[in-house]
Amino acid sequence: GDLESLDQYRARIRKEMIVNRRGTESDKILLAVAWATHEMQKMFERYPEVVAADVTSQTNSEMRPLFLLAGKTADNQTFTALAAFLPRQSRWVFDWIFRVAVPLLLPQTALERVNLLMTDGDEKEYNPFLQVAETIYPQAAHGLCVWHIIDRGWKDKGITASGLDKEGQGPPILRAVKTYLFSWSKDVESDLEFDTSYRLLLA
Repeated sequence: GDLESLDQYRARIRKEMIVNRRGTESDKILLAVAWATHEMQKMFERYPEVVAADVTSQTNSEMRPLFLLAGKTADNQTFTALAAFLPRQSRWVFDWIFRVAVPLLLPQTALERVNLLMTDGDEKEYNPFLQVAETIYPQAAHGLCVWHIIDRGWKDKGITASGLDKEGQGPPILRAVKTYLFSWSKDVESDLEFDTSYRLLLA
């Protein structure tokens, strides 16, 4: 059938939240809380094109994971668009973030203008986004954090068996290759520059 509009989705979620609040006071518990101030919403509405989702740990007295949705302005300054204290980093929690919290707290017109959403390499985090992207973030492509692709990629490819030290640096040749790959994320600004750099790496 036809996909429901974002307005219809928001109305349905609000109705479900009201129904789910019923019960006695004794069986209510705060599992998570998300917020976006008026200023955060205004910044996101101005610069929604590229956003990054990440979770920090041990940054508050309750040691709860802190989820942040961040963006960048036209002059390359970062800002926080949404924040949330989470009970844990589980799939159902990220499903609540991307399916419920974000569309309820951030402007619909801005969500429809997101072109790229970056996450780390944890499938529990990005799969919930991918499942609702067509409905809530219709223009958004998904990208993985370059650090997880390059730095953590050594372990995935078994390079840890080649003498990496405790910081994961390893022999000078591996450090040089890693530095070269990282340069693609900050120094390359066109397809031509990337193609040239890639050919030089393989030369």
